[in-house]
Amino acid sequence: MPEKWEVVADLVPERGDSPPRDLITPDGYSYLLRSKRGGWHDLLVTIASWLIEHGPLSAGDCPIALPAARNRYILHTVDIHRDGSQFSDPVFVNGLWIETKQDTPAIVRCSKRLIEVTRGPSADRFEGVFNGDT
Repeated sequence: MPEKWEVVADLVPERGDSPPRDLITPDGYSYLLRSKRGGWHDLLVTIASWLIEHGPLSAGDCPIALPAARNRYILHTVDIHRDGSQFSDPVFVNGLWIETKQDTPAIVRCSKRLIEVTRGPSADRFEGVFNGDT
């Protein structure tokens, strides 16, 4: 089956939807999203990692949360939320902590938020590659 490409900014997955197989970043590289944790988790971690490594995202931008979030951070210099609780499933990437304990729709919202905060590469430059049967 042919591949299906979808811009990360346009993703609106529901629980149970198949994750992208690859992520194409603004510099044209393709990253395989297949760790033991799974593709949706890898989407958030790979986008955060790319934004940190390529400079638009840094510790100075932290903490970062979804606009409606009252206590939970997506990304911070420490793995502690605003309310003092520990990140539930933290991943340490290039000096910053990412909270990855999210359901599929939240993972995508968090990924979009990180892209939005950078005001650097636009969200339409991150593309997910899906198998043709999704």
